[in-house]
Amino acid sequence: MKLIFHLRNFLDANQDILKELIAVAISLSGLVDAETGIVEYMPHVSVDKLPLGDLIRDEFGVQCFYRK
Repeated sequence: MKLIFHLRNFLDANQDILKELIAVAISLSGLVDAETGIVEYMPHVSVDKLPLGDLIRDEFGVQCFYRK
């Protein structure tokens, strides 16, 4: 997934100023289930129940919180 790739590259490139990752904020247009973090719909992007919260948590080891 491109988002994970770009986040990883950003963190790797800035490791000297980042001591510890405490949060990742992502804003997107579309429909996100606020309880599960699953992206249901995004205009102009083909997604089908993308578990974005789980992907971020598993890749970066941080908790995810969802807001509408």
